[in-house]
Amino acid sequence: MKQGTPDNPKMGSLARALGELKPTAGGILEFLWHFAARYAHNGELTKFEAEQIAEAIYWPQERAAELIEALIRTRWLDRVGDRLLIHDWPENCVDSVHKYLAYHHLWFADGTAPRLGLLGREDRVAAKAWYDTHVPTTSSTPVVYKEATSSLPVIVPSPSPSPSPSPKPHTPPDEPAEGVGVSASPEEPMGKKPTKAKADRKPNPFTDAFKMAFDETFPDVGGYAWTRSDFGRLAKWRTEHPDIGPERFVEVARRNWARGEFTPRAALNIGGLAGNWSTLAAFKPDGGNGDGRRPERDQTPVEERCATAHGQGKPEEIVRLSKFFNRPDLLEQYGLTEETP
Repeated sequence: MKQGTPDNPKMGSLARALGELKPTAGGILEFLWHFAARYAHNGELTKFEAEQIAEAIYWPQERAAELIEALIRTRWLDRVGDRLLIHDWPENCVDSVHKYLAYHHLWFADGTAPRLGLLGREDRVAAKAWYDTHVPTTSSTPVVYKEATSSLPVIVPSPSPSPSPSPKPHTPPDEPAEGVGVSASPEEPMGKKPTKAKADRKPNPFTDAFKMAFDETFPDVGGYAWTRSDFGRLAKWRTEHPDIGPERFVEVARRNWARGEFTPRAALNIGGLAGNWSTLAAFKPDGGNGDGRRPERDQTPVEERCATAHGQGKPEEIVRLSKFFNRPDLLEQYGLTEETP
């Protein structure tokens, strides 16, 4: 708990609302913040039942509704429509929460971007490029990719009466005080000015073209899955090959995808294609791969292929197929993990 929080007038308000002593109210908040830091990184508790929250903070479950209403009334939680958010969570959570969200390219529930300063250099560059090409939304889907032809809404969080400014999304601020918790200023702690998402971001023609081509070629995969290396490696590749356009970039990708099962894994994502450009661009399907014939893709359903591999005692083949087709359920079906040799 941050220094000064026990003296916050809201602490006394919570204690009176619940008919408890201030030390009990402090324990409730401490358990709540630790629970959120582990199971609700973005600060949204909507998916949890009131009884689940009560159980997590060792509060009687039969008084769960009373607890939630007291936390909302004393402004430790915010009710936004049908959503339940921790009050000013981006400004007051521990550094590990910012690091987790930034590493996984996620937003806080109120649309705020996490601080990137705790990431390593490569991860930080990739994360900044990702946040520069995406905008948050307050719907159940936390991230929307900004397509070249789309017109996405800009989320502007409502300002708090306090004049304290909010940290800029991509500028690492000073290290916060140790511990989990919220600030201790009166009624409206840690106020913030609106953090406006970038409305005039330019779409990236290379990522747009690659994603569109990938989704057309592999419709059963469920959409292109972005990787941390995509934007960093692509930026470096574009400085090394300024004369190559997105059409050529996608052409090389399609040519390697046409190799079916023999498609190099590097060709299946933007970072891999950019990082292995010389090798992948040199591939020629008409006579350039040994015997001059392009291997045909196995059309057998992936479930049957996994069953065959299981019967032959080849768990590594099941792992390979589950990764290629983005089917983690196959690993669960056969009791395997991605680390299975």
